[in-house]
Amino acid sequence: MNFDDDGFPVFDDDGQDPVRYHDRRRRHATASGPGGPGRKARQLCDQIRELLTLALAGAADDRLHAIQVAAVLPAPNAGRLLVVVRADEGAWSALPEARA
Repeated sequence: MNFDDDGFPVFDDDGQDPVRYHDRRRRHATASGPGGPGRKARQLCDQIRELLTLALAGAADDRLHAIQVAAVLPAPNAGRLLVVVRADEGAWSALPEARA
């Protein structure tokens, strides 16, 4: 820890604008910025992908076993997710309502 000339501790945020430093929107890790989704958004997408993969594998309907979760993406941010699924042609013909 660093101390100033009077013996008081000096912190990383000293001298910064407190409004900017405490702005939640700036530090929100799930927001997708120009560099792409943040770490928390990617972590959430990975967890949702794993959960959906397990749910499809454990489904009682055998037709759902042929469907794979290809990707889960923030769209446009982690408040909404885009789930991309893929399957062989036989699985899609078994689920006609999924082709729409």
